Amino acid sequence: MVQKPPMAYDALGNLVGETDPLGNQTRFVYTVENLLEQVTYANGATQSLTYDLAGNVISETDGEGNTKQYQYDRVNRLIAVIDEAGNKTSYGYGTKLSMTYPDGRVVSYTYDSMNRMTSVTGLDGEVFTKS
Repeated sequence: MVQKPPMAYDALGNLVGETDPLGNQTRFVYTVENLLEQVTYANGATQSLTYDLAGNVISETDGEGNTKQYQYDRVNRLIAVIDEAGNKTSYGYGTKLSMTYPDGRVVSYTYDSMNRMTSVTGLDGEVFTKS
């Protein structure tokens, strides 16, 4: 039988601490809005999160100081993640027309008049057609 590690919760039901079988502790801190703000791992590394007024994560910083930025559209859908090196991964909604990777490579999709996918152009430029 696998034992679950001991866990501690605050009055709002948030996980605030976890101890693994070796006694290593991980701690969790929340904002006044009840959003996860910081995780401190057993090795002392921390992960920090910041939020916008809608409760969306807008930045995440790891234990090495690397920060990712998150961007959202006006209806709070994630539209981009920018890593510490400035690489941007973009997200779109609706019919997928393309997917652009951080290195600039693109996969493209085409559709017929009934919105059925008809072809995909891969990263190497090869076109795959669905009949």
